[in-house]
Amino acid sequence: MESRIDPTHANPQTNMVINPNTNAFGVHDAMRFGPAKVRTTTGPNHPLYQSELQHAKNAEEMNLSLMKRVQGAHGPFKLHMERSVASKMHRLPGMHSHMVALDCLMGTDETIDFEDFLGGRFATMIRTHY
Repeated sequence: MESRIDPTHANPQTNMVINPNTNAFGVHDAMRFGPAKVRTTTGPNHPLYQSELQHAKNAEEMNLSLMKRVQGAHGPFKLHMERSVASKMHRLPGMHSHMVALDCLMGTDETIDFEDFLGGRFATMIRTHY
């Protein structure tokens, strides 16, 4: 008599797969789906989590509505047009553009953020030849 466990003879009622990243025995399959993330196994987020994620967008909308009440409809429109022109100004391909004009218009030139210190999304080299 063999003492090994044969997965082909397992009871199908006890092997209910709840998470799509698990195997037939309900265990996370790290070889196929990578290490398990704690965030996916825990409960729902804090109620203020979504509010904090959208804080910059909400503050921008509030500032534009205040500008519209003070300066009229042309104030936010002019700022939007200036930002769209400043966002289209780039250096040659392969060279990182810091977009100083856009930072000045958005007011982010006065603060030091994580991206300013460690490079942010531009930390890797840009591939120019394909």
